Amino acid sequence: MEISVVLLDRNVFAFEETIKSRITFTNPSEDKAESLAWASAQIHYSCTLSDVIPSSSQDDASISSNRLITSFQPVLDSGSRDVYASSPFILLADMILEPQDSKVFFFEEKIPHKSNSLPPSYLGHRIKYSYKLIVGTQRVNSSIKMVKIPFRVIQSLSDGSRRALKAREANNKLIVSTKSPFLPVPPEESQEADDDEEEDAFSTYMEGSKIFHHYEIARQTGKLAKLSLFKNAYRIGEEVMGTFEFYDSGIRCVEYSVSLMSEEILEKKGRKLSCHAKCHDVTLGFQFSNLALQIPLHVPPTFHTETCELKWYLHFVFVISSKIPFQKSASPKEDDEWNGPKGLEVETMVWDLPITLIPTSPEVLTSSLLQPFSKRSVVCQI
Repeated sequence: MEISVVLLDRNVFAFEETIKSRITFTNPSEDKAESLAWASAQIHYSCTLSDVIPSSSQDDASISSNRLITSFQPVLDSGSRDVYASSPFILLADMILEPQDSKVFFFEEKIPHKSNSLPPSYLGHRIKYSYKLIVGTQRVNSSIKMVKIPFRVIQSLSDGSRRALKAREANNKLIVSTKSPFLPVPPEESQEADDDEEEDAFSTYMEGSKIFHHYEIARQTGKLAKLSLFKNAYRIGEEVMGTFEFYDSGIRCVEYSVSLMSEEILEKKGRKLSCHAKCHDVTLGFQFSNLALQIPLHVPPTFHTETCELKWYLHFVFVISSKIPFQKSASPKEDDEWNGPKGLEVETMVWDLPITLIPTSPEVLTSSLLQPFSKRSVVCQI
């Protein structure tokens, strides 16, 4: 007996969307009929913690209570718990398939959204949030067989991302002004705005307009450069774009690098950093430089739950020098070339700029070639 499970349309969904699938049972035998006692389908969501992290008493209580969920998950591993399982949907009962015959069934289920209890799909270092469509069936006088097809789930901007975005932007201003060598350029107008103005600003951002955010890069010996970014919140798959203007001062930037970093924070368990993209440029002798850093489509957006928080930031590393010898020709000409020095005394400056990653359209994410969370179809023998 062969079973095929195919997700229709796509394999990436937002909360409160409906997942649609086609389930086909086929009898490949040429001379023997097959009998299925029953078959059902359901959506399953689980949270898996690494074995190195002991579960708290609260987690243990949650695991115990979640064992009451009707689920195809037969045994829960240590540190793993069922968070949600939809009601089983009966596809068939007492069905006989003649040789070379097949039957097709369709299954639809709405993906729920329960505040912060259901985070997006996430494959972290020490925690994993996974969503699966599970089809279970049993042949007469045989054991139960299951087919699992994972799919990716992301938030939608209607589920509170607006409040999270505003809170993160307010927090970023405090972090930038107190913990970095970057000095925010004071705005010409007051930061006070009423609710209507905030709504208009958010709508403007959602329409994709680019408003520059300026930062002065400086140290005690002088100013190095001015960094201009279009914004500090980005959709998954967007490009972080900005410009550097280097000052003609006592310190020079030899080169710089920018990395897109994620920070996985587990309550009372520490944090874990990961680099997802990186770009660099050699800027010795140049006044301007352009920054372009692509955000991968497969990364998860910023989110926060009772168990885990995922933050994003840009990690800057500047290689600077305060003593750069310039070779001047005794009789300079228009076609003279400047040669870089053979050796430099350099030091580094580092800084982390918090940003927010927000979800994008599931249709856009489906086009990604790298989807560690999901598949479109599964075919197996039962």
